[in-house]
Amino acid sequence: RVLAYGTVSQLGMLMVLFGAGTRTAALAGGALLLAHGVFKAPLFMATGVVEHELGTRRAGELSGAGRRMPVLAVAAAAAVASMIGLPPFLGYVAKETAFRAFSGDALALAVLTGLVAGAVLTVAYGVRFLLAAFGGDTADTADRRGSSAGLVGPVVVLACAGFGLGL
Repeated sequence: RVLAYGTVSQLGMLMVLFGAGTRTAALAGGALLLAHGVFKAPLFMATGVVEHELGTRRAGELSGAGRRMPVLAVAAAAAVASMIGLPPFLGYVAKETAFRAFSGDALALAVLTGLVAGAVLTVAYGVRFLLAAFGGDTADTADRRGSSAGLVGPVVVLACAGFGLGL
């Protein structure tokens, strides 16, 4: 649910960028649209892998999945890094361009303030996702089998794409 609500906020940011009517905002919108697909898809897939392996995706019932599935946890962390705009990921390039698109008059400053507030909230829910899905000490997974490369591989590929495209 955290990821789905975050998608709504990203769609709002895309609407602002594409609706602004400037070249820089449109370029930022295109970059953010690509970045969104490259970071949100692996996060939803990681959620599916966690649910498959642990039998739940409810944050209150997860603990220590990162120790059980370290490759998946690192890939999800890379996707979150792009989502929250850490350099050199594609999400960083897109968000910095979005911020640059609204560095101007007072009205642009008001829009920029909203975008920055949204970015801060994105950091909050990104960290919450990582801690809920992969944090904690132990996971009750004694009767679960390990994740297959077929499940984790696409998450890793997309997380790496966010890094590579950012460069």
